[in-house]
Amino acid sequence: MEGPRPVERDEWESLKRLTGAVFRPTLTDQYPQLFNEDNRENLIVIVEDGECVTHCGMIERWATILGCTVKVCCIGAVCTLPEYRGRGLASAAFEYCIGKAYQDGVDLMLVSGNRDLYRRQGCLVVGTDRTFSLSIDASDSVPQLSGVTIDRVVDAIDPADLSACYHNESVRFVRIPDDWNWALETRWVMDRPSQFYRVCFGNRLIGYVIAQEPDGSGIVRVAEYAGSRVGVLVSLPLILSDLKGQRIDWTVLRCDSVFRSLCESVGLEGQPTPTHYTLKVINYQQFMNRMRPYFEERVGRRTAMALDFWQQGDRYGIRVGRDQWVTDRDTMTRTLFGTVSGEESGLLPSEGSVRSFLEQVTPMPTLWYGINFV
Repeated sequence: MEGPRPVERDEWESLKRLTGAVFRPTLTDQYPQLFNEDNRENLIVIVEDGECVTHCGMIERWATILGCTVKVCCIGAVCTLPEYRGRGLASAAFEYCIGKAYQDGVDLMLVSGNRDLYRRQGCLVVGTDRTFSLSIDASDSVPQLSGVTIDRVVDAIDPADLSACYHNESVRFVRIPDDWNWALETRWVMDRPSQFYRVCFGNRLIGYVIAQEPDGSGIVRVAEYAGSRVGVLVSLPLILSDLKGQRIDWTVLRCDSVFRSLCESVGLEGQPTPTHYTLKVINYQQFMNRMRPYFEERVGRRTAMALDFWQQGDRYGIRVGRDQWVTDRDTMTRTLFGTVSGEESGLLPSEGSVRSFLEQVTPMPTLWYGINFV
């Protein structure tokens, strides 16, 4: 048995057979952002007798969080043939990806799953966003704005138009052009067939919405949006009608107070919701240092200059001047990004400079997958 190691060029068909048998035959075609030659080094396999029996896939991207540049990786298509399960092969492949991500300078890992396999390695359910819903019967509660229209993208489109809208988001992936081209080619976003809509005011593009086609219960889920929040909100009843759905759901990030206020102003009540993935901090000290501009913005230069972060095994520390707090890996992760239950708040130090710092900068926002889902 060989591996874990990157898949070799002559093993593509074997990898397709593996993912096709465990997931579906179309998986590799639906996720070209993962399964492409340039990303082959991040397709980690275990091979026996010339056949791939385990796979763990990963893509790496830069991202910006409130003006700070960090590096993230997304994990997906983790699988093992049934007859090889129970041997720890998927765990070995996943641990290989963790090690490679660290070597590649990754800060955060996003995993599209919540199995014990991931939780044992510190991948946690975090985040405190809001999910809103609008039924077809209540769609009149969102007033229409004269001049705002939607245009379903059915033909080729210059992805630069969508990218220009997305570029203004305060929490986002730094996307390569191929990310947009692949999404527009496959029309498969966050594991469902999806439609792309331009939101226009007159002849001017002011935003876009990517909406998944209705599921069996008639629910349309928004996979991604960007641009004018007024335009996006006004477009949602139009999209729901165009897709002939019964309800449309969308998530508003915690940091997007403008969109949340707009939704609430028309009588909609959002439900607290975590991220669409489990999250692991790959390099705690590096991540916190990369977030220093945000910290300085919130607590001032003097306090930011007094900050120090360190990790020793599964112990994570924060020091502000002479005050310090040391805790375990999972508590620190939940503290940094928050949870719907708020369980992390009771674990903070009772007083002091570290507590004051954390109260001002956490929970930090989490990324939304959109077309970067794998």
